[in-house]
Amino acid sequence: MIDEAILAAVPESLRAEYKADVVYRIGMLLFRRGQPGIVAHLVETGAMAPAVQNLAMSNPIGTGIQIAGQIAGQAIQAKQNKKIIAGIETLQTMGLSNLALTGVGIGATLVSHALLSARLDRIQNSVESMQDTLDRISRKLEALEREAIQRDLLALQSACERAEDGLEEKSNRLLEKASEELRSLQRIFYSHAQVLRNTQRFDEMEPFVDAYALAGSTRITCNIALDNLPRAIKAAEQFGMNLSVLVEPVGLADLIAEKAAQAVLRSGTPQYVVAFESLREQAALRRSSYLERSQVALSAPHTLQQIQLLGVSGQAFLERVRSETEQPVLLLMGSKQKD
Repeated sequence: MIDEAILAAVPESLRAEYKADVVYRIGMLLFRRGQPGIVAHLVETGAMAPAVQNLAMSNPIGTGIQIAGQIAGQAIQAKQNKKIIAGIETLQTMGLSNLALTGVGIGATLVSHALLSARLDRIQNSVESMQDTLDRISRKLEALEREAIQRDLLALQSACERAEDGLEEKSNRLLEKASEELRSLQRIFYSHAQVLRNTQRFDEMEPFVDAYALAGSTRITCNIALDNLPRAIKAAEQFGMNLSVLVEPVGLADLIAEKAAQAVLRSGTPQYVVAFESLREQAALRRSSYLERSQVALSAPHTLQQIQLLGVSGQAFLERVRSETEQPVLLLMGSKQKD
């Protein structure tokens, strides 16, 4: 068992400091102004999925920010207990309402085959909705042929289910096999997303980023469960770096231009001027969600290094965060603490 002082609920005092802008967040890392080093790490738990499952299943990554603030209302309507509501309020206070939508949390995102199936269905539906466009592109790019994409998505589902079985059965054999399969699938989905980004097709890119994130985060979880924290850290570093390289260069102007083209709006025309503010707002939301996903992924190596420094086993860490039923996020203390 992990000492409760190591992984605990976010205290009211820290939430107050966050509200007062004394403490600020980058990804899943908390910092205190004027103080060097990481104050604490925020860790997603098994309670995150039930809190936002309906939202996560119905919103693509590019629109996640638009639903911020709805979670607390859902929790209250569902008549959750006070601790759960307090945990949801923490998500709101710290701007983490869309954490589950990023798909890059450490270890707790996949906690059931039902949730896995729903996430994969969302990716599949996104791909199918743009299949005509992908078919046109695939005439030049064989890697994006419909049959190849369907085969890769089925392989992703199989690998993730194997990983979840390995976690439930504590089977190193299944976890190792899943990790290797997911490593190959990461390369495939990253390549698809990169091609579409380079051709300025960001709508079509997003489900492949989602698939890449699912493969990458699940692979990291496999290595944590195998108690191979050095390998998990290396995988997390590679994953975060590649994700940031993929999405961070997509700028506001790129996203505005894509939507303007879809609406057949030409820059400099009266119609474009009228529509510009709406286009800019939509683009800003998408850009923000891209950056949030990248920052959360880049946080993971720091958190895993802190777990290793504390001498906590990967299995014990996963069991603690995946079994949590009340707090959507827990606090792991960082290297610098307030005197």
